[in-house]
Amino acid sequence: MSDFFALGILGFDHVEFAVADLEKVSPLFLRMGFEKAAVREMKDRNLRSVLYSQNQIAVVLTQSASKTDPVSKFVEAHGDGLYQVTFRCKDAMTAFELAVQRGALMAEGPKTITRDFGQVNFASIKTYGDVRHGFISREGSLFSEGFEIPFRSQNEGVGLKGIDHIGACISHLDFAEWLQFYEQVFGLKVPATVSQSPFSPKVLESPDSCVKMTFNESLVSPNQIQEFLEVNHGPGVQHLAFSADDMAYSLQALKKGGGSFLEKSASCAGTLVQDYSPHVIGPFFFEFLQRNGQTGYGDPIYSPV
Repeated sequence: MSDFFALGILGFDHVEFAVADLEKVSPLFLRMGFEKAAVREMKDRNLRSVLYSQNQIAVVLTQSASKTDPVSKFVEAHGDGLYQVTFRCKDAMTAFELAVQRGALMAEGPKTITRDFGQVNFASIKTYGDVRHGFISREGSLFSEGFEIPFRSQNEGVGLKGIDHIGACISHLDFAEWLQFYEQVFGLKVPATVSQSPFSPKVLESPDSCVKMTFNESLVSPNQIQEFLEVNHGPGVQHLAFSADDMAYSLQALKKGGGSFLEKSASCAGTLVQDYSPHVIGPFFFEFLQRNGQTGYGDPIYSPV
């Protein structure tokens, strides 16, 4: 298995959604306690993005009116969805070059963006279903390409602290291939503390647990995984899990902001507390959890409606 630490990945940096209509999707994040931290305009790509932040979570929503832009192509192929997961790195160029050496295909080549308030190095690779993984390292307060003001946020929102894990759905025909990809390229492995069954998602983690991913395979039809694959027109990111230190507070605040936004909560073995949103961006939904030292993933088959 490849060495994860050689990549110099420090954890999840931010996620980016490709959407057809920014104004339609943006209120969702305001209801969830995020603040609008910055806006970018990239005329060469006919592209506009909004950055939302809360504690250690950064979410970018991007819309492009250019039919040839990768963001527009993603929306055309899959509808609104999670387009890119970006990892914070000690050195983005080192991480990217090593990932390519290990078999990953380039999506966006290495670039350095410099402003008087900071510098960013960035590159990305292709993964399942047109989803990309970015590698970013930065100095100063420049967030990313196209954002022309310093990024400084102290928004505590509703107490959502960080990204706990990413959940993907992949066809059973390609499932083994993509698991091997993450083991070979990223050095992720099945944690010994997580029990596996034929009907539970496959869990892969970095040795230091800073990167956690779950992979769902459609074994029988119909089921929620197959429904996602059909609506999304192929594999993609099904859900994003946010961590919280006080779920009771966070859930109450979320409900105040979104009314019937949350549907159910569950406590597993008295230690892992979970809740879920409905499908909020295409077939995508959010998970919220408080671990209390628990390393599992709770209910693997909950299907929001």
